[in-house]
Amino acid sequence: MRLLISIVGISLVVQGCAAVRSHHADRAEAATSGLRPDSDAAQSPAKDVAPGDLEEILHDELEEGVDKVQEGLSKSANRTLSEMQHIDEVPNELRRALEMVLVMFLPKWHFKEKIFWEAAVTVFASLAWFYVYFGMLLKRDRSESLDRWHGSLMKMQKPDANTIHLSPDLILVFHHPKFEYNDGKKEVHPASIDRVLSQHQEYRFPRVRELRSSMMVRRMSSSLERAATATKALIGAPADTLAVPNHMVRTAMLQDLYEAFQSWGFNVKVFSSVDNDQIFFCASLRSVPVIRHYLSQGTFPLQLRSGVVKKLGIKQNPSDPASSPPSVPYDKHLVERLSEHGVLDSADESELFQTFTGTATFVSSLQCLDIMWDNLVGSLDPYAAIDEGFLVALFPAHNPTRIAELKATWANWRYLLDLSFVQPLPQLRNYFGTRITFIFGWNGHYCKALLALVTVALLMEVICRVGNSFAIPLLKTRQVLGFSIVLVVWAKICENLWHREQDFFTELWNLRHHCSVRTIRPQFQGEQKASPVDESITEKQYPKHLSFYRQLLTGCFTVFFCGLVACCIFVWMLIFKGKVDVVSSVMLSLQIKVLEFVFHTMVPILTDFENHKHQDEYHNSLLWKLFAFDFVNNYSAFFSLTIRFAWGCDHGDCLFVLRRQVSVCLSILCACSIASMLMNGVIVRLSLWYEAYQLQKQTGSEMPERYFLEEQAKYAVINEQEEVQNMLTLVISLGFVLLFGGVAPLVVPCCLCVFAVQLRAFSVFLTTDAQRPYPQESSGIGNWQRCISFLMVVGVLYSAVLFVAFGPSFEGTALLAKVTGMVCFCLASAMLWALIDIVCPPTDSETDLLAKRREHVLTKLMKSAGPGVSSPSEDPLALEPLKQSNYIVDAAWDKIPNLQLLRRSSWGNLF
Repeated sequence: MRLLISIVGISLVVQGCAAVRSHHADRAEAATSGLRPDSDAAQSPAKDVAPGDLEEILHDELEEGVDKVQEGLSKSANRTLSEMQHIDEVPNELRRALEMVLVMFLPKWHFKEKIFWEAAVTVFASLAWFYVYFGMLLKRDRSESLDRWHGSLMKMQKPDANTIHLSPDLILVFHHPKFEYNDGKKEVHPASIDRVLSQHQEYRFPRVRELRSSMMVRRMSSSLERAATATKALIGAPADTLAVPNHMVRTAMLQDLYEAFQSWGFNVKVFSSVDNDQIFFCASLRSVPVIRHYLSQGTFPLQLRSGVVKKLGIKQNPSDPASSPPSVPYDKHLVERLSEHGVLDSADESELFQTFTGTATFVSSLQCLDIMWDNLVGSLDPYAAIDEGFLVALFPAHNPTRIAELKATWANWRYLLDLSFVQPLPQLRNYFGTRITFIFGWNGHYCKALLALVTVALLMEVICRVGNSFAIPLLKTRQVLGFSIVLVVWAKICENLWHREQDFFTELWNLRHHCSVRTIRPQFQGEQKASPVDESITEKQYPKHLSFYRQLLTGCFTVFFCGLVACCIFVWMLIFKGKVDVVSSVMLSLQIKVLEFVFHTMVPILTDFENHKHQDEYHNSLLWKLFAFDFVNNYSAFFSLTIRFAWGCDHGDCLFVLRRQVSVCLSILCACSIASMLMNGVIVRLSLWYEAYQLQKQTGSEMPERYFLEEQAKYAVINEQEEVQNMLTLVISLGFVLLFGGVAPLVVPCCLCVFAVQLRAFSVFLTTDAQRPYPQESSGIGNWQRCISFLMVVGVLYSAVLFVAFGPSFEGTALLAKVTGMVCFCLASAMLWALIDIVCPPTDSETDLLAKRREHVLTKLMKSAGPGVSSPSEDPLALEPLKQSNYIVDAAWDKIPNLQLLRRSSWGNLF
């Protein structure tokens, strides 16, 4: 060390001398050349000094300067050497500085070496297990192949041969005109029809519009007659003869819709229900010329067949999810050019685009539904028609073959024992749409992640119970500090891995530009005004300031109700003084569920009052209201328990009591959530049984067989609130883990039970007892990710509170020390998250590879097509319309048969 110091000092001296000599040499050279190097030289001209004397003067000055520099550097080197000889005292200085910092910011805090090592062992052991599980054991849902379920598909229950052809795209259920309803003679107000019909397509629904015009005429004439003679109005012209009854509007709307669907090119077939009280209006889109027309008018992307990629001379592994073929907009000229250049054997779209078993065409049932839905909502508001009583129900129809496949591969209770939690997400997307598919994907992802955390949690619970049995204080150390850090790490790993999956499926399903296409809600109320995007067209608009006031009002009510619920829970906890036993825990859980039911009943009314224009805005508004309320309703009691035990504990078992009470309450809530999920299917089956019982009681004979197509009308409806509630149950359960897992590891297996049961219960419910929901598009889980990120941040803050409130190192410390400990814990968590982003980033190279491969295929496809000329195609809607039954138009209601009486040979032509 001393040798090193000497060498450094000598090198400094030598460098300093060299610098001085260089400086004086520059001055001498400048003087001899007649230059003026400085201001002193300017005052003494060179011509007054002889050259020899000038050189001697400069030499003396140089020697004098060198001596001064050497002397200064020598003193500095000696001082440096002297100081560095005491380098062994640096650790002591650092220790004293650290002690000063601790005294200043952490007064009375003592470092517990045992706690540190216990937490370190817990964290590093958990990290090793997470590396093995997430890196080697975790299985993804990206494969589009069903080979994993080949055995189940071979053994699956085939659909009934008598119903396998009954697969329309859309079903509308109307009141049967021959059946007398209690509200059939109710007067219809013109405003009710105005609410249902679109005002900018007056050529549609001529019968209904004629009825509305007659209402106005009759009302005017009735007013004149009443003014002329009251007696004649009361006796000769009763109100019933002047009004248009409900059954007339229902009949007119049924007839107008029948003609409208035919004019749109859709196949339509009707039949009566088994009890002849309803008419089922079944529509489908199977005509290839009509499909071509709508594809040429829209921007529906169609996926290429995997065989086309091979014909282009591109070598890719078709079983690799990152080799999924790209999608291109429909272009008949492209198909013809590819056929002319030998890429395709014929100019048939089915050779270029992927075909779907549900429709037997090159468009999926989702695209058929989109086409039909756009035409329908452009003419009337179907939900308003249901509210006004003109329509019974409207829902997409289930496909028996696809339902059988889903039950064999996914929607089955036996898969509750499949701990891989792998799901056929690409198949779900083609049937339910991306929004529901992303919900199931997120559910399955966290089932896999919770399985890894359950192993650590159960091990922690066993160790703690053993420690308590032998009076070893493990509970206050490892569960608060060690497992809290494990939760912080686990939460970030799960979030990043989900971002990878979400980005991959977003790229796989071409959802990058989804936000540019927004669906307008049929229920949106506004005036037709010039569009802000293109003033040459008009669209419904509502004043922004009125919309803001409406949202502000509903937001204030939500905050008020959340505050009211929080106050009720805190008062309830004060009554019991925080000592919650089994009975009081049950009462608390019931209170939470009752308040939840009350608010969830009011939420649709509040959200409808806001009058949102787009479907995603309505969905997000519903989401935030429910999440804010459930956050307060479910977590407030446990926050109050923590605060009470943290600063009002008179004995040393507070953490154990808190852990026991939290575990009991959360177990009850989880049981309630599971029971509510299972009850949905039971309620549907009971309603079907009760209807059959009532019909048998009235007729005295058994109810005829009801086919699956008709039975769907009695199934539960999965509306916007049901979808949000399903996801909210999972998010709140995950919040229990993120917030209270550090103090009660038993919450983790409870949460896993909720996630696993919800995954299977909701899948079975969707395919067995629920109507097929209208597929909604979404580029991920949307604002749910913000809710989860919010819970993660709150979880870190809450874990910091537990760390300083129950940690032995902070017993008896001042408030400043506790605040400092919380800040340090939060900063350490932020550093861990930053490190995890580096080690396990949220981006995936496979997603980039998929995008590059698809771009390469598209480039090669366009080059292979080359220039070509094709004749324009004929407008398919100008062709001869399909000949269908006119029982509806002719009002031959008695000739409309039941589904059971139709010949099976004709069913194939129905849809």
